[in-house]
Amino acid sequence: MKRLLFGTALLAAALYAAPAERDSDLDGVPDTLDRCPGTAFDMTVGADGCAPDEGTAVTFLAGIGMSYATGKYGGTESVDSLSTDAMAALYIGDFYVTGIVSYYHYGTADPTVADSEDGGLSDTFLGAGYAFGITENLFVTPGVHLKLATAETGTGTGENDWGGSVVGLYRFAALDVFAQYGYTVTGDSSTTEYPDIAFGSAGVTFYPTPTSSLSFSYDYSESYIPESPDLSSVSVLGIFPLYDTLSLKVNYSLGLSDSASDHAAGIMIFARF
Repeated sequence: MKRLLFGTALLAAALYAAPAERDSDLDGVPDTLDRCPGTAFDMTVGADGCAPDEGTAVTFLAGIGMSYATGKYGGTESVDSLSTDAMAALYIGDFYVTGIVSYYHYGTADPTVADSEDGGLSDTFLGAGYAFGITENLFVTPGVHLKLATAETGTGTGENDWGGSVVGLYRFAALDVFAQYGYTVTGDSSTTEYPDIAFGSAGVTFYPTPTSSLSFSYDYSESYIPESPDLSSVSVLGIFPLYDTLSLKVNYSLGLSDSASDHAAGIMIFARF
């Protein structure tokens, strides 16, 4: 289930291997031998796929990576951004708390709101949620998120935002199908009134190997700028094991609307403890 939570906290799906190698919970034990199919990909389990009875599992993840984006964002000139990104997440059973912050070497996350040639520290994004197993194959994860206005001048709105979201996932024999809907209440500055924002995504997840995944999704968001076109894009995200507790996350998005990034990509190495 933490694989689902991790995909939710960051947002998962690739060519599916033979059914005999399917490992739905990514714990290293094929489904055909797994007596505890709900365990997490980062949890130590026995040959039967069940974890020792040691109470609620607690896992900490930390990652570092880089992101790049380019686009005209409704203007006439291309705007580029490059950042170093850091994330941390704590999982306690089916509950998670996560945080992400970036340092922009140049540009910003949303040039339609703020743009800095010199870059600077970004806002800090926090999230929390809980995954409920409705049936054996259906999972629902409601969550809350908060943007703290930690950005340096010129790299953010200077105001706090908050909101909530819900993710639904249904697990079929060969793939997972997921959908997300969320809403953000934006903070207004003394000079600018930003509209509240609805956002969402929908996609599928495939598993090339028992310990890796590829996600394909359509992503949508209303714009911070009043009367500006909504943002839409298609994305691919992959998670691949490297060594022991280290994994690699790579992602790419192709903008479908003038207000979205034309191209955005990122890479991150994360470790679990």
